[in-house]
Amino acid sequence: MTAVHLLIFHIGLLIFEYGSVRKKNADMVVLRHIIIFCISTLSIFIIGFDFAYGSPFFTGSRNLFS
Repeated sequence: MTAVHLLIFHIGLLIFEYGSVRKKNADMVVLRHIIIFCISTLSIFIIGFDFAYGSPFFTGSRNLFS
């Protein structure tokens, strides 16, 4: 459910910011939001998995984020 909220939040912010910049800067806005989305999705997945299940996602690492 967190991933769905994260996706909706980023799509809404992308649409808002895309409409408020000039056309020449619109591609950089889209690229920046795609990069931010990828980084935040990986962070939520790695840290959220650790909080939800109490063990690190990567099996070879002990106490990765705890």
